Amino acid sequence: MKIQSLLKYTFLLCFLLNFFDGFAQFNGKYTYIGELNEDIAVLDIKSGDYVLFSIHPGDKFIYDKFGKQVWMPDGKFGKVDEKMVDRIPNSKYFKFNYSSDFFTLHEDNELVRAVKAKGYNYQEMLNSSIAGNTDQLQQMFLLMNKLEGTAFELHKSMLWRVFNRYEDKDFATFLEEQPEDLKKMISTFLVKPSTLWPIEDEKEYYHLFYPQTYSIIMKYKDL
Repeated sequence: MKIQSLLKYTFLLCFLLNFFDGFAQFNGKYTYIGELNEDIAVLDIKSGDYVLFSIHPGDKFIYDKFGKQVWMPDGKFGKVDEKMVDRIPNSKYFKFNYSSDFFTLHEDNELVRAVKAKGYNYQEMLNSSIAGNTDQLQQMFLLMNKLEGTAFELHKSMLWRVFNRYEDKDFATFLEEQPEDLKKMISTFLVKPSTLWPIEDEKEYYHLFYPQTYSIIMKYKDL
């Protein structure tokens, strides 16, 4: 029985590792134009077309073998066949540094329209937040309490991108200065799996790139 249990455990572990998201490297010899997955691909905010991303030989990315999804450091993502990917074991995450393409929105964007209905100019708030205006950054987080549905989900994704444009010291200073209730809300938001995806190891990512911020988050999350 012990041997059978061990074999079952080993099989399950191998299965999970086989499909677990991880750090990987492109093994192709030529530049590859990523295959699109229109269900999740990022829309090009200028043309309205789905983004085609280029992967060059040796490029590193986060790869989901089960869904054949690739996430590049600039935030663009799509599909690449697993035969073109080499898993890099025991490697560390890169820091997401989202492309400026993600921060320019059409006026008819659902999020922009929803925020406008609340009396705010989303594009102005977004631009100011990225530029380091922490008053506007605070308002961006407070918007989570005023939105719902698709607009709420789009805003959460945008907040994660904005967060990653800040350096650790700057964001930690901002977070420390917030009222207790907002500090708790932001901290809880930043550790939710839905916020972090495709990052699966919260501790590793934050310890690598946001250690000061993470020390504050750990004091206030889910309180």
